[in-house]
Amino acid sequence: MKEKKQKDIKTYIRLLRYGMDARRLLWGILIFVVIGIAFEIMFALGTGEYRIQVGIDFGALFLYCAAIYPAQILMSLDISRMVQASPYKRKIQTGAVAIVSLCGNLTAFVMVLLLRGLIAWGMPQEAARIWSGLPVVGLMGLALSIMTPLLYKFYLFSIVAVAFMFGGGGSFVAIGGNLGIDMSGGMSLPAAIALCVALLFLGTGIQCLVARLIYKRPFSKGAFGNAAGKKFV
Repeated sequence: MKEKKQKDIKTYIRLLRYGMDARRLLWGILIFVVIGIAFEIMFALGTGEYRIQVGIDFGALFLYCAAIYPAQILMSLDISRMVQASPYKRKIQTGAVAIVSLCGNLTAFVMVLLLRGLIAWGMPQEAARIWSGLPVVGLMGLALSIMTPLLYKFYLFSIVAVAFMFGGGGSFVAIGGNLGIDMSGGMSLPAAIALCVALLFLGTGIQCLVARLIYKRPFSKGAFGNAAGKKFV
């Protein structure tokens, strides 16, 4: 069973090259990663006042958004004639996208840890502040994992929901910061990291469930444009 899953993961990764606008989307990943790294450094180096004003960790947000791109490339295969006639049609939507999303989210989270870790190592006196609020990063990954399958079936609703979700979340964090609330809940760093990883896996599980529930619903034209109706391959 384990060997079969590993084989499936390798197959999904190989399929990424055949996705719609795969080369353009890969450039999108690179751009989001660069912007995410820049914002994460700014967030970690920022003063307490800066972090309160910003509210949301845009660095982590951009890195998570970069992690969505491979899932989008893979999902685009499901509107092609080639995959429509293959047994991978259902697998891609209900399992493959979730696996690719999880790998991407874990990679994004590791990048956040590395960036904050390097800055905390160079500024040990600021380590507690740099690591504060880490569980919020896990909650962001949880939310985006759940929204990923909805994005392709309810595009407009999903965009509005994400905007309200992160806008409200940023305001909540800012208000909590002004009130002196520790957003990490007083957790130790290992506990906060473990919680974030657990939230990412939980988000993947919910993502699979949501994908199965809405599998038969047609793709939103907003997600892939006119290609959704043209079967690009």
